[in-house]
Amino acid sequence: MKRALLLIGMLPSLLRTGKAPVNKKRIERLAVFLLCLLVSSQTWSQLLVKDYPHAKSSDWFKTYIRGVGIGINVASIRPDRLALYCPPLTFTPDANEFIAILDREIIDETMKPGGLKDDTPIELLLLRGLLQKFPCNKPHDTIIR
Repeated sequence: MKRALLLIGMLPSLLRTGKAPVNKKRIERLAVFLLCLLVSSQTWSQLLVKDYPHAKSSDWFKTYIRGVGIGINVASIRPDRLALYCPPLTFTPDANEFIAILDREIIDETMKPGGLKDDTPIELLLLRGLLQKFPCNKPHDTIIR
């Protein structure tokens, strides 16, 4: 890690002076390191309906779906806008609740004409499920205080 930080630390002086460093091996190592960072990073991080049955039984999925659900909840809390959905004060967002909402939404969507496409993101289904389960029916529910 120290070596990588040293290589990255050399980059500003190279860009500033425009001169090649004395040790070309360092630049090659830096290029390989940066390439590895680019290749190893995940560029698309949504889960599709076709992957859901297998992922649902994984431990990491509970953490993932809880994070998505809490992210939707945080996005809904805006004092200057209407709420996305209006859960009761007793609603505690946890992974099992979000999975139950997601399962119900998948069943409902598969019953509709045309069915549910395999490339539908489950994050979108969770949002739709939350909107259906906790609609903002009353005028005082729609504005966050």
